[in-house]
Amino acid sequence: MRRSWIPPVAVPLGVAAGFAGARLVLVGSGLILIPWGLLAAALGLAARGRRSAAVTGGLFGFALAVTFMIAGYDGHASLASRLVPFALLGLVGAVGAAVPSVGARLLAGRLARRPAPPSSLVERAARTAPPG
Repeated sequence: MRRSWIPPVAVPLGVAAGFAGARLVLVGSGLILIPWGLLAAALGLAARGRRSAAVTGGLFGFALAVTFMIAGYDGHASLASRLVPFALLGLVGAVGAAVPSVGARLLAGRLARRPAPPSSLVERAARTAPPG
C-alpha cells in the first residue's frame, strides 16, 4: 500500500495556519475562516480518496484549532488548566475542516468523471455520426 504525503503535511500546516490566525493575519476577524477553509479544501483535493480527505481535514482542523487557542490565550489561569477544553474544541475544528476537505474531494471526483467536450468539429461529427 502506497502512503500519501498529505496527512503528515496536514498537522504542520494546521499549526502554522492556527498561529498565523492568532497572531499575524486577520487577528480578531471572522474572515480568517476563509483562508482556513480554502486550505482544508486544497488538502482534500490533494488527498487520494474520501477517507483520506476526511482524515487529512480532521488532522488539519484539530491542529489548527488547538494552536489557534493556545497562541491566542491571554488568560490569567494557567494554560495547563485550559488544555482539556481546548482539545474538546479542537474536535469541533476537526469536523469543521473535514467538511470542506471531503467536499472538495467529492467535487473533484465528479468533475473528473465528466467526459471532455469535443475539441474539434471532426470529433463532434464522429461522435454523432450513425454507425456503419
